[in-house]
Amino acid sequence: MRKPNVSGRLPVIVLGVTLMTGLTACGDEGDDAGPGWAAGARGKAGAPVLDGAEQVAQALPSRVGVPEGWSAHTPRLLDGFESAAACQEEAGTVCVGLHTAGRVKLVGERPDPDGEGTETAFARFAVLAFDTPENAAVAHKMIAAALPRNAEDPVKPDAGADETAAFAETKDGKSTPWAWEAVPRVGGTVVRIECSNLAGDAEFEKLTKLQVERVRKVAAGEHPDA
Repeated sequence: MRKPNVSGRLPVIVLGVTLMTGLTACGDEGDDAGPGWAAGARGKAGAPVLDGAEQVAQALPSRVGVPEGWSAHTPRLLDGFESAAACQEEAGTVCVGLHTAGRVKLVGERPDPDGEGTETAFARFAVLAFDTPENAAVAHKMIAAALPRNAEDPVKPDAGADETAAFAETKDGKSTPWAWEAVPRVGGTVVRIECSNLAGDAEFEKLTKLQVERVRKVAAGEHPDA
């Protein structure tokens, strides 16, 4: 089984060991990369706000709520000073109003495109919960500004977020992406999603939409797996 070497080029959010690794779409140092960029406001839709660690844990993809072919690890959380310090490291500014951060990793198996058995697909989700949409918007702007941009090759996952920055990365001279990253904002919540070895842009959009919908459901008092 061939597995990618996952490493990061930007500061990471620490949670236990790390909150997320490979924050630039799981890219390898030195890859021949061609990132894309998309960002746009979709307007506030009820401005959902997650209230506390319990709701953040519920909003993260669960073992029964993941798409077929994926398995989920146990979510991890941190709050208070640790989450604020981690967010400041990532955003480059004080993350006013952040109260809880959490992450979870999904793992799946995909056919090797080179016909050599299978390879491991990864999807990592990090949720940063703020007290207001306004505070979340400031952090989102700073985090999104650090992502690579290429207006000629945009990635636009239609996930229903209030605003989203996203990019895809290619390597080895290939035209199809091997890694994706999205930073949606849903009301008072900023999400970071990084994926590698997906089936394509459609699966990336599906995973991004899954996380956005879970945040909205939990903030509205609904069961996210219903």
